[in-house]
Amino acid sequence: TSLCFGFAEDRAGILVETLQELARDNINMTKLESRPSKATLGEYIFLVDINGHREEPHVAALIERIRAKTGLFKVFGSYPCWRGGQKTTKDDRPTTNGEGR
Repeated sequence: TSLCFGFAEDRAGILVETLQELARDNINMTKLESRPSKATLGEYIFLVDINGHREEPHVAALIERIRAKTGLFKVFGSYPCWRGGQKTTKDDRPTTNGEGR
């Protein structure tokens, strides 16, 4: 699942507090990238990829907790993962026609 978020306030520790939500639910982060927001000098947005589908209850709960901590929030989508040469769907079943979420 790919997410984008930014903060309404600028204070030390706000990013780590937000990312600790992943550890709380044992959700692995596979990517973290910061990008200038282009709105204000020194303001950044964060692009994050996590393991898990946004429809899984623990991932959906995580998304809502992060949304509550941020000023800007967007879910880009959840995608099939690649395991052992087979693409899998959110419930870990191999896809047969190349389709998935």
